[in-house]
Amino acid sequence: MITRARVEGMTCQHCVRAVFTALAAVEGIARAEVGLGSVVVEHDGRVTVADLREAVAVAGYNVSEGATHRSELPLAVQSIASSSGSSGPNDERSKDASGFGGSM
Repeated sequence: MITRARVEGMTCQHCVRAVFTALAAVEGIARAEVGLGSVVVEHDGRVTVADLREAVAVAGYNVSEGATHRSELPLAVQSIASSSGSSGPNDERSKDASGFGGSM
């Protein structure tokens, strides 16, 4: 499943890394894409918007809205890297929630 959320207060790459790191602690997240003001996570179905809101709050930011899309296809690491302007698998945004790049 894919859950997307808007995050308020993120203004720089440090913010992106802080939110990415906070999401790594959420059980059930297989992969996360974090950008300025947004989060997209692929998960096993146990993760709720409330879980994301709680994790993002630990990093010091606020989830203003979010939705789970049960029918979307899983995120592909290559499409994340190419669409977000990342430099490749070593970019923080293209790593999975465990902090390692690659497939599930």
